[in-house]
Amino acid sequence: MKGYPKYFNSKQDIINVIRADLDPEMTKSALQALLNTAKRREPVWPEGCDPENPETLVDGQPVQPIDWTEVDNPGGSIFLIGLDVTKVNSLIETVDAIQPFLKQLVAMSEMVQNDEIEEIEDSLHNLSVNLSLDLDNHPDWMPDEIFFGLIGSGTESLVSALVNPNRDIAQDTAGEILNALISQVQGIIDSRLNV
Repeated sequence: MKGYPKYFNSKQDIINVIRADLDPEMTKSALQALLNTAKRREPVWPEGCDPENPETLVDGQPVQPIDWTEVDNPGGSIFLIGLDVTKVNSLIETVDAIQPFLKQLVAMSEMVQNDEIEEIEDSLHNLSVNLSLDLDNHPDWMPDEIFFGLIGSGTESLVSALVNPNRDIAQDTAGEILNALISQVQGIIDSRLNV
């Protein structure tokens, strides 16, 4: 695949776009449009009216629907390519929350590798605190799947690594922990993309 596809014709198109991280906003918009095909609007006709008969008149006027209702659309694109509403919502969350978190981890890891740990100490500390909160009070921005997958994965060690007077040990420990977190988050994304 080269560039962004005009249409999502298959699950593989979606997976390729998400993995390539081409344009998150455009991907989110395309997934939302796909999600919108799960329902369709149907008219609600007045009682005793036959909408199939074009000659049906009320007070000399053609019959108009009194309301519209949403019903399942088994012919919607979402179903035709083999997805469902839950899966597409999960993919939207992946693009919206999980991939940006992964980018943040990768950027922090690169800074640690480049001996710039002092510049991101606050970010590392905040990440450690966010991941060590009790289960009922985890950050709103972090999806449950990420939080529960990462909690207890040695993230408490980030704080102890940062206060270690030996900067080489602090840097090595923070780098190892960040790389482990990156692997876990990438694993979560991959599991979500196995549609």
